Amino acid sequence: MKTNLKLLVWALGVMLSLSCKKDKNATKEPASSKAVPVALGTPNGAAVQKTIGPAGGTIEMPGSAIVLNIPAGAVDAATIFSIQPITNTLGQMGIGNSYRLLPENVSFKKDIEIVFNYTEDQLIGTSGEFMSAAYQDAKGYWHAPSKATTEQYNFTVKVKTKHFSDWILTHKVVMINKGKGTLEKNETADFQVLMQSFEETIDDDDLLGPVIQVTEANVVSWELTGDGSIGNGKSVSQKYTAPSTIKQRGIATISVTLKDVWKKILDPLPGQPTESWVFYEIKLMPDEYFIWKQNGEEFEGSQRLQATSLGNGQIVINTEAPHKETSVFLSISGNYPGKHLFTAEPKDGSSLGVVGYLNFLFTSRYTCENKNKSTDGYVTITSTGEKPGDYVIGELAGNFANGNGCSPEVSFVTGKFKIMLQK
Repeated sequence: MKTNLKLLVWALGVMLSLSCKKDKNATKEPASSKAVPVALGTPNGAAVQKTIGPAGGTIEMPGSAIVLNIPAGAVDAATIFSIQPITNTLGQMGIGNSYRLLPENVSFKKDIEIVFNYTEDQLIGTSGEFMSAAYQDAKGYWHAPSKATTEQYNFTVKVKTKHFSDWILTHKVVMINKGKGTLEKNETADFQVLMQSFEETIDDDDLLGPVIQVTEANVVSWELTGDGSIGNGKSVSQKYTAPSTIKQRGIATISVTLKDVWKKILDPLPGQPTESWVFYEIKLMPDEYFIWKQNGEEFEGSQRLQATSLGNGQIVINTEAPHKETSVFLSISGNYPGKHLFTAEPKDGSSLGVVGYLNFLFTSRYTCENKNKSTDGYVTITSTGEKPGDYVIGELAGNFANGNGCSPEVSFVTGKFKIMLQK
């Protein structure tokens, strides 16, 4: 389904990019109020820097969230370029960190290309057609750059500029979930759609005004794909209710079709599509589950899913993932909430873990020179079962050793579980 959604959004984006232009004489719906300055961001990560000369070059953050392409002839001499992650002061419409680009107060001889690379996860609540970028000036005002283009199928936003400041990836319209992103049976989540308002200026780059809620006139319909239910009508907000029974993990997608939102953003030409949509995916969890990751690969235990009380304050949990030849066994000493550390010897408040993967066995205990040792890790119990039918709920995180010896190979495992207690 996601692939089809991306293709539809990409096709709409192509139509929009071919037909949209900014007309300063066009009539826009007024913003609710004027743009206001906000504090500049503060550094919250390591900067990267690179010396680039007249021949041009590229500098990017690790992971390529933002890339600067400096063309030949942009500078006359070797120049230190840097990208400093800073806090997001734009708020709900900003995505992730802002970035302080240096050198500032320099007018480059040619346009520098700023490339933001976004992920599919960052489209949750919005769609590619609404992805853009913004920059903040020294006075604290945020601006919408007129030279921003979105390549939806490449998951990129590109901007041409001759000056540097603080920049951030944005979405102009977003559906927000005021509840949890993962629901169990009968739980609910409330949704509403927000959009960015703009204050026109005499230059090409409008100011960003306050974030406003779409009106009922903008809402065509709400739709649900998957289990659960939503209300009827064209209200500006919507409540989703998870089904009363969830047998296995799943996804419910809430989407809303909007009309005339583009009129508030891009001044569309006659004949241009006036409808657009955004969506949000809710994860549904069954009554019982054990989900874990080992070296980045995710597994779900759906066979022999058991939590057993041995009657002496000890709980044993085990499960298997079908078709993947992997299993987990946990022994927890002390049936009470809290962090139960891996230990070399069993004692109250400790835990032991064993993970089977294909023909390999990874354990939290191993021997070194005939002495028991323990890897680093723990099982956290957040809710205990006092009687059969209650649920044991918790999380797992730690290294597991493959074999013995004083320097065994280790594998990092994380997981979470909710299992009905048996006796």
